[in-house]
Amino acid sequence: MKFFSYMKKYFYNLFKGRKESKKEKEKVAAETRKYLQTIQDGRNLPIVLSSIILPKSETCYFDRPARMYDTKMTTKHVVGHSGISIKIHKRLSFNIGGSRSRDIRKKVKSKFPGQLCITNKRIIFTGEKKNFTVTYPKLIAINHFKHRFEFRTEKTNYYILVNVTEDINYVDAILKGLFTNYVSE
Repeated sequence: MKFFSYMKKYFYNLFKGRKESKKEKEKVAAETRKYLQTIQDGRNLPIVLSSIILPKSETCYFDRPARMYDTKMTTKHVVGHSGISIKIHKRLSFNIGGSRSRDIRKKVKSKFPGQLCITNKRIIFTGEKKNFTVTYPKLIAINHFKHRFEFRTEKTNYYILVNVTEDINYVDAILKGLFTNYVSE
């Protein structure tokens, strides 16, 4: 709980315009690292209220706004014509030449806002247009990038960007803690 009191003090000073001393910043950073390490070890996982309805056996550890990225290949057909047309009679003409079609492929990236919910049994993304649910046995890998996560299953990859930058390390710690508990069960 000391972590939250330090964070409260940090934000209070931030909004009041008072700068923290270097010692205070180091203290908050050390407490944050210590807190994240306890979560990574599978201890003291924070229980939060979920924005979705969960069964009684399921506990929510993270529930915040996020965005899902989706990349699709689109194909556009372009037809080119060349040649001449010779008019023979009033309604009769003779065409010489040909046409050729080409496929133009392009990657289209889409963003879908929604809510990311991490529980002890699955990872859930609920959005206006896109939703997914992945249980932990179906996950092949979780890749942590600078600003986003990639959840890989056998069939698809899900790219999730957490809206708050500080939440990236927090989500990473929760997932590592969950897998520590999941593997030990």
